[in-house]
Parts: sequence; C-alpha cells; structure tokens
Amino acid sequence: MKGLKKIPILLLISLLFLCIKCEDYLEPEGIESSVYGTVYDSVNDMPVVDQKLLIVESNVNGFYNLREFIQILDSTQTDINGFYEMNFTTSGKGDTYSVQPERQENNWTYYQDAIQIENLNSEPKVDFNFLHLYAAVLNIRLESDVENLPVGVTHRYHGFSYIFINETDKAIQERIFIDKNQPQFIKIFRNISLNKSENFIYVIPATNTTEGTEYNINVRNSDFVN
Repeated sequence: MKGLKKIPILLLISLLFLCIKCEDYLEPEGIESSVYGTVYDSVNDMPVVDQKLLIVESNVNGFYNLREFIQILDSTQTDINGFYEMNFTTSGKGDTYSVQPERQENNWTYYQDAIQIENLNSEPKVDFNFLHLYAAVLNIRLESDVENLPVGVTHRYHGFSYIFINETDKAIQERIFIDKNQPQFIKIFRNISLNKSENFIYVIPATNTTEGTEYNINVRNSDFVN
C-alpha cells in the first residue's frame, strides 16, 4: 500500500517537470550582440575564403525541444584570412541564436553545420574547421552483363544523395568533390531482393593536387559481392 501512495506523487513531479520543459522563454527584443571568428582548413593549413555565414534566430520550445526557424538576422562572408564578424539585434521572437555556414560543395565541415551562440551579452568567438574539397569527374559505365538494375553510386562527400543508373552500355558522367590528401572510396551497390544487397568499392588514390581529376569506372556483374 505504501508503494501505491507514492505513485500520485511521482505523477505530480513528472507533470511539473513537463510544464517546466514546455514553458517557452524568449530573449527580450532589442539586445544588441555580435559574434566573430575564423573559418579555417587545418588539414591543408589555409583559410576558407568567401564562405557565407548567417545569424539564425530560432525558438526552441516543447518537451522535445523542437526548433522553429524565425528569421535570418545578418549574413557576411569570410575575408582573405577566413575571418568574419557580424552584429545583430534580437527581435523578441526567439530564444536561440546560431552561426550557420551556407553549404558549399567544395567545402566540408567536420563539425555540425551550425554553432549556437551561448552568451548574447559577450562577444563570442565562433570558429569553424573546414576541409577544402576538389572536383573529380566520374565516368561510370555499366557493362551489358550487369543485372538487378538500378545500380546506385555514393560517396562520403556527396551528402545524402545517390546516383542511380538504370541502363547498361551507356556512360553516365557525374562530378563529385574529394579530399586530395587521402584515398577516396566510391561505393557502388545494387539491391538483389528486399533484404539483400551487393556492393563493391572503387578506390581513388590520394591525388595531392588541387586540379580537377577524371576517372573511368567500368562496372561488371562480377564486381559485386554480398
């Protein structure tokens, strides 16, 4: 019986916690703040020039911390040293402020796309560590013996998109961006059934060049493994 008496108390505590989490606090209107930093490529030891960055105002609310986009407050681009600086003023509609780099296909960030500004009353330094990528052209051809079409192609820096090839004996040309300092792995795959797939990896050796490169990939049926 003692254990049963504790249940209502636990429920009340849980409800109180939910109410606290669901209450929405907004930053007051008119707070003037600024942020600065650099966008740098530590692997190649060079700044990231002309990278566009945005100040994003959001409102995070609810138990699941859902983030609602409010507006872009300011934007700028990095200079020849990879340096940037932005000033902005809160609108009274948001509670979260982030520095967000605009995605560019020839740059890749090791960290999250946006970094939150923790203290509006200071002048925080927010740095990004990016990696320069360089263009490579893939000329992909499926030989006539390739079965179970379509064949998919993906690469680490290709994001969440895939190339799908539906025809044999036809060259498909696709431009991707690669890291010149280390081998790059192109995954080529196909589905055999609902729960079975096959793939193989085409390896591009480290190019060590900033110039564009080109590769001919001829895919045979025997290339695929379970």
